[in-house]
Amino acid sequence: MPKITSESTFEEHIESVLTKQHGYLVGVQKDYKQELCLRPETLISFVRSTQTKNWKEYCDKEASFEEAQKKFLKRVKDVIEKEGTLHVLRNGVSIIGGGKFDLCYFKPTSPHAEDSLRLYKENIFHVQRQLFYSPDNEKSVDMVLFINGLPIFTIEIKNELSGQNVWDAKRQFKEDRDPAEAFFRFKRNLGFFAVDNQLVYVS
Repeated sequence: MPKITSESTFEEHIESVLTKQHGYLVGVQKDYKQELCLRPETLISFVRSTQTKNWKEYCDKEASFEEAQKKFLKRVKDVIEKEGTLHVLRNGVSIIGGGKFDLCYFKPTSPHAEDSLRLYKENIFHVQRQLFYSPDNEKSVDMVLFINGLPIFTIEIKNELSGQNVWDAKRQFKEDRDPAEAFFRFKRNLGFFAVDNQLVYVS
C-alpha cells in the first residue's frame, strides 16, 4: 500500500483498488442528475443492453425516445422514493402499459446458470469521488458507489495523519447531512460508511 498522508490520497487509493482490481468505472459529476438522484445515461444503457426487446417495445408506444426515457426515469425515481433502492434492485420497476424492467442482476447460485451469469456480468459499477448531491448547496460527500446508475453506498473518509478519524466521519453524517435531502432520505442508500485508516463503521 502506498504511503497515505492526506484524505485525498486515501480517496485515490480506494478508487484505484476498485477500478483496477474490481472493474469499477470512474464516475464524474456531469453524469449525475441531482433531481433524480441517479446517473440516467448509465441506467438507460444498462436496461437497453440487457432488455433490448422490452425496451424497444416500450419506446415504440411512446411519442419519442426522449419521452420514453423521461417517463421511465421518473417512474424509477418515484418507486425508489416510495419503496427504496433495495426494492427496485430486487424487484425492478413496472410501467403501466410499458412492461417490467430489471434494474440489476444478482450472481446466480448455480455455476450452470449461464444466462443468469451473463446478465450478472452486465451490471455496471461506478465509484465517484466528491459527489455534489444537492441542487440547493455546494456540499459533497467523499465517495459514492453506484450500480447501474443507482447510488448504493455513501462513504465519508478521514485520514488520521491529517488530524481526523472515523469519529469525525460519523459526526459529519449526524450533524452535516440533512435527512430531508433527497439523497439522504430513508431507504435510498443501502449503507453509509465512516472510514479512517484503522476503522470502518456502517449504518
